[in-house]
Amino acid sequence: MKKFLPLLLCVLFLLPGCGFGGADGTVKLQFEVIESTVTSAGLKCVIKNTDDRKAVWSYGAAFSIEKQDENGWTQQKFITPEPPLWIMIGYSVNSGKTSRPQIDWTPVYGELSPGNYRIAKEFTRTEGDTTEKHTLYANFTVK
Repeated sequence: MKKFLPLLLCVLFLLPGCGFGGADGTVKLQFEVIESTVTSAGLKCVIKNTDDRKAVWSYGAAFSIEKQDENGWTQQKFITPEPPLWIMIGYSVNSGKTSRPQIDWTPVYGELSPGNYRIAKEFTRTEGDTTEKHTLYANFTVK
């Protein structure tokens, strides 16, 4: 039992540092809009895996759009009576790599009026047998 106790204490003190983000708890993925590509119909964004470990970040086609108003952020309404059906496809971004997807929201939201918006996407980080999900936001302005 005396040999087991130091090992147990060691594990208890080391486990809190085993996270998917950095040591400071940040997510090691950049999700940004390329402002020069923003139109009322869509945009191009940059997704960069800055994780220094062998983690893979993945994402799908789904996204949502929120508009900023005096009360904060408001989910935009779909142009169809039912929520959209998203294709089940996965894109991966390996450690140190970048993806630049083009997003067309007209089938889901139509064209957006001028204002400040943000796009939300869900990302999954996988390392070995462990996965963790994060929703990230990228702000943009429709002029």
